Amino acid sequence: MKYKINIHHIGARAGSTVLNLDKKFNNDVTQVLYDADMQVHKQVESIFKKKNIDTHIIPSIVWNKEGKKLFNLTLDPFASSIFQIDDKFSNFYKRDKGSNFDYVYGDVSKVKEQIELKTRTIDKIFEDIKYKNLFPDFLSIDAESSEYEILEGAENLMKKNILAVYSEVSFQKIRKNQKLFEDVKNFLEKRGFIFVGFDKNLSKDSYYIYDFSPYRYPLGMRGHGFDLHSEAIFFRSIDDVVKISVTDEIKFINLCKLSFFAFYFGKIEFGLECLKTIKNLGLKKFFENKNFIYIKFLEEVFLNLDNNINLPELFSDKFSFEESKNRFQINNNKNLKSKFFSLLKFLKLYNFLKTIKDLFIFLGFYLNLNFNLKINFSFSKFEKIFIKYKFYDQANLIRKLRKEQNG
Repeated sequence: MKYKINIHHIGARAGSTVLNLDKKFNNDVTQVLYDADMQVHKQVESIFKKKNIDTHIIPSIVWNKEGKKLFNLTLDPFASSIFQIDDKFSNFYKRDKGSNFDYVYGDVSKVKEQIELKTRTIDKIFEDIKYKNLFPDFLSIDAESSEYEILEGAENLMKKNILAVYSEVSFQKIRKNQKLFEDVKNFLEKRGFIFVGFDKNLSKDSYYIYDFSPYRYPLGMRGHGFDLHSEAIFFRSIDDVVKISVTDEIKFINLCKLSFFAFYFGKIEFGLECLKTIKNLGLKKFFENKNFIYIKFLEEVFLNLDNNINLPELFSDKFSFEESKNRFQINNNKNLKSKFFSLLKFLKLYNFLKTIKDLFIFLGFYLNLNFNLKINFSFSKFEKIFIKYKFYDQANLIRKLRKEQNG
């Protein structure tokens, strides 16, 4: 059981989770889901039973201490929270693509019912022997402003188990008395975690940052709102992973899991450094005879490490100090290649051809026509490992950055 990846998600209404893995990894993971609204549990159970994923539901409102709390059930259940909206933000709204209504905070967050619920801490829950094989490796939280308090209640587990945290964060105090992104960041950094960025849609290369406008105007007279929320990703530092792991095998397991999380979120170099640490610590023997798909995937990447040791030149290899300063001098002697590509861009042919090429790649990936196998789109051996395990966006990211830097 210790090789299984335990994925915990707090705020699991409608079966929402963060790590949406291909079904080939189903037997590698166990999900532990929490939601304060007891009415949603049967729906969540049904969703994951159909997906054939080992799922456990903990019917608790998670907080920083044991006790009782008033929970506010709102017009939109997704906005239900211990905290209430600050009146200063009641007029802020967003309109989601394809929706036929405006989502106004003061409207959707109207409290329709208050119920007193027993609060639990994650630490206390996992003192129960029945959860001994379910300690969290990955913890994601979408708890409508309660993220900081939930983390406070996981202090003990953070000392020895949790490898990555994914948390909704706010940049302004939308709800009364809530904590902000900086509070969450500072809390986790003091406990060995690194803020690695806000989550991105890898296929579109765009961040999940949610903007709301304080003023409503008719369609056709709207633009961007104010950035209020995002999803922040934190990884435990590699040194800290080694430090908290009590045996060589646990070091191997934790480094593998952290590497897998890093690859999932497109943090490729961090994932490779985890695997390099396995090599440096002499732990590669633990790859042998493992039936977990994610371990097989990581082993293939691991075996390819030595084949990718050529690094680009440094800035200092390209330029002396004098040459660096001269870059800012007016120079009319562009070479022929630069002029050619400038002309292409001017005529918009460059972007058009790039769009056509990306369309073929899209068809090859998402319509399963296997264009990438029949036509040479110059995927490297390394990139094809990611394609093999259905990490299409990650493969395309690696390829894109390789092509961009090669020119």
